[in-house]
Amino acid sequence: MIQSLIHKLKHLVVTLRFSILFIFVTLFLVSALSIILATSIRFMDTLTFTSLALMRYSSAAVQQELNVAIRPAELESQFSAHLMEEGVLKDNEEELIPYTYYLLKNLPLALAVYWGDEHGDFIYAEKAKDGSIVTEIYTRRTLPATHIILYRNPTGQIIRSVSSDDLSFDPRRRPWY
Repeated sequence: MIQSLIHKLKHLVVTLRFSILFIFVTLFLVSALSIILATSIRFMDTLTFTSLALMRYSSAAVQQELNVAIRPAELESQFSAHLMEEGVLKDNEEELIPYTYYLLKNLPLALAVYWGDEHGDFIYAEKAKDGSIVTEIYTRRTLPATHIILYRNPTGQIIRSVSSDDLSFDPRRRPWY
């Protein structure tokens, strides 16, 4: 059976027109594929270069925005430390509660501001999603120790004060202390 197929193939006559057409189509396809391949490689290089340039531009813009937003927080921290060292800002709740509220209100990227001391006293002011500010005050200098939560509306007025029995939080046990 294979021999009969080989015999038929030997006697198969390919016309000149078919041969020229076959060579033309083959060369056309090879040329088209070569052009497509060269274009895609060049486009890929251009796309890689453009995307790298855009990423560098975006990262520089984000870094600039972060520096602009974080710099005030850094300056406020240094200024607060200087005020404490000079005795202008006293280490007591009457001054620190409004001060932490002021810092939180004036630092747009800050979500919370806290202060703690070596006695375990801790003041924590946090922005809520609705724009209000919640302040938690842990006082351990006096006996019995207290935990008070102040709720402020978006304008800063205290709308509710709650005393809590939960004194489990101690800033002295935190790694940042």
